[in-house]
Amino acid sequence: MKLCLLLPLALAFAGCSMSSSEVVHMRDGNLRAPSYADAQNYCEARKLNSQPVGKAPGDTGVLFRCE
Repeated sequence: MKLCLLLPLALAFAGCSMSSSEVVHMRDGNLRAPSYADAQNYCEARKLNSQPVGKAPGDTGVLFRCE
């Protein structure tokens, strides 16, 4: 019975744990962002220019580099 009550709560927290504009570092050294605007904002905050690399696998965003 307790598992049935805790499972929905755990799923709710898991769904809220990632920000929609979060930038993720990929294994190959590229970065992934939800959009080109998020990528540009991320690089500009570090006083760098964003260089698009392509689409992220599964259309989960865009791949880019900060140079």
